[in-house]
Amino acid sequence: SVSKSGTSRYAGQIGYQFQSDGMAAGLNSGSRSRYEQNRGWFDANVGGPVVKDRAYFYGSYYRPSSSRANVANLYGALPDFSTARNEGFGKVTVTPTRDVLVNFSYRGSRRLEEGDIFASNATQSTGVGNEARLKIGTVEGSWVINSRSYATFKYTHFTNETQGRPDNVAAINASMSPA
Repeated sequence: SVSKSGTSRYAGQIGYQFQSDGMAAGLNSGSRSRYEQNRGWFDANVGGPVVKDRAYFYGSYYRPSSSRANVANLYGALPDFSTARNEGFGKVTVTPTRDVLVNFSYRGSRRLEEGDIFASNATQSTGVGNEARLKIGTVEGSWVINSRSYATFKYTHFTNETQGRPDNVAAINASMSPA
C-alpha cells in the first residue's frame, strides 16, 4: 500500500463525522430483523520535518464506531451491538543523501465487537463478540545508483490476531442430583 509522508512544512488535520439513526431512511429490507444504527468516524493526522531536508514524520489516528440499539428479530429483543476500531499509524522518511530514500512505518489496529449481528432466526443466547489486533511494520528504501540503475528493498512484518467469544452466557444451574 501507499501511505502519506511528512513534508518540509508542518501540517495536520482533525475531523469527526457522525450519522445518527434519524439521519437515514428507515430500514425496509423485507427481513424481520430491525435496529436503530448510529455511526461515527474520528480522524486526526500531523506531519512535518524532523531534520530540515533530511528526515520527515507523519502520524495518524482513525476511530470508526457503530452501535445498534432496539435490535430484534423473529425471536424478539436481542442485545445491543457495538463495534469500534482504534488505528494508529506512524512513518519516518529519511533522505541521508539525494540518491537514498528510506521509510520506516508502523500501523497498529484493535477492533472490538460486542453483541454480534444476529441472523433473523437466531436467539439472543447465540451472540458472540470478536476482537482483532493488526500490526504491520515496514522498512523500505531505494538507492539511485546512476541514471540507468537503481536498487530497492522492502521488509514487512505482519500479524493479525483475532478471537471470537460468547457475549451472552445462559443463566442455567446444573443439577447434581441423580435422576
